[in-house]
Amino acid sequence: GILFLFPKKILYLIPFILIGLFFVKSDINFAQFKSNVYDQTIPLIKDHWLGQGLGAFHNAQITEQNAKMWWREAHNEYFQLYFELGRIGAAFLLWLLLDMSLKFFKNRKDGIMAVLAASFLAFLISCGGQPVMHVVRIGMVGVVLAALIYARSDQLKGESP
Repeated sequence: GILFLFPKKILYLIPFILIGLFFVKSDINFAQFKSNVYDQTIPLIKDHWLGQGLGAFHNAQITEQNAKMWWREAHNEYFQLYFELGRIGAAFLLWLLLDMSLKFFKNRKDGIMAVLAASFLAFLISCGGQPVMHVVRIGMVGVVLAALIYARSDQLKGESP
């Protein structure tokens, strides 16, 4: 949020961003995710355009070798969306994100829009490592933020910049 509210102060924020990355480095392990999930699920996709259907990742029962468990979600919403809804579903999400980005950049000087966009960006970042859209009480936060961004954009449409 601070980055969006004070874009000229980015140099002051870089140390805080680097410190933050130091604390989350153990949570971000793309090599482990790739070897465990991608290698087991990509061969299962029969139709890359339409995907495997809703809930198909749960039914794939991807196992973790070191733990005696199977993954119900991919722990990466973007990959799971591609797995279940294919390129068409991923394109729809991309279109939605591009449309919301255009609405933000058109109204980026508005403080409320900046805070909403920063909050939604945090939600999107969390989608890369956790199944947040599969937990209703967390997924609704993203839906509400998206709705508020569209509502604020419509509200600012009649005002002069």
